[in-house]
Amino acid sequence: MSIIYISGDVETTGPTPGTDFYSMIAFGMVVVDDPSMTFYRELKPLNRQYVPEALRVGAKGLECLAQYKGIPEYDPTHVAFEPERVLDVLESKGSDPAKAMREAYEWVEFVKQNGKVRYCARPVMFDGAFMNHYFIKFCMENPLGHSGEDINSLYRGSKGDENASISEFHQGEIPHNALQDAIIQAADFRRVREEMEKNAAVRKMFK
Repeated sequence: MSIIYISGDVETTGPTPGTDFYSMIAFGMVVVDDPSMTFYRELKPLNRQYVPEALRVGAKGLECLAQYKGIPEYDPTHVAFEPERVLDVLESKGSDPAKAMREAYEWVEFVKQNGKVRYCARPVMFDGAFMNHYFIKFCMENPLGHSGEDINSLYRGSKGDENASISEFHQGEIPHNALQDAIIQAADFRRVREEMEKNAAVRKMFK
């Protein structure tokens, strides 16, 4: 059975998922080899807990804040940014997490009709932890499974350099919109895979 890689990204209010900890406020997924197949939701928070710096990053690409553009209190890059305002907007306009995760589950199941899925991210430990928690909490099962690929680790392996970083591919900051970031990661994954295939071909030449 072929493996279908799903690139994923999440935006959160803090480092640890859980009703008593922090919330996932947005997540995006894209099929690595078919960028037309995407999934994206912005979510109501599970609670009002947040780490200010985490929300400054997580709010940068939220589509629900578009109508507040130019208002300092809603601008995570502005000194007058008020994280509570973002939580208010998400509570009003975000998707219900239970409904969103059921829809995400169905999307993954549809993708799985053509092969076994494997989640990939950078870092997969962080993004995968939030996705796993939310799927288990709201669907009782994680359709992505419990294995995954860390794109940065694959890149380090392909370069033979444990200090290499996939960020070398990019100039400037990523958008911090969960879907756009997932699409960028998918392109990174394809590039790393190509490099790995080239390295394998070279090794064969010298066998």
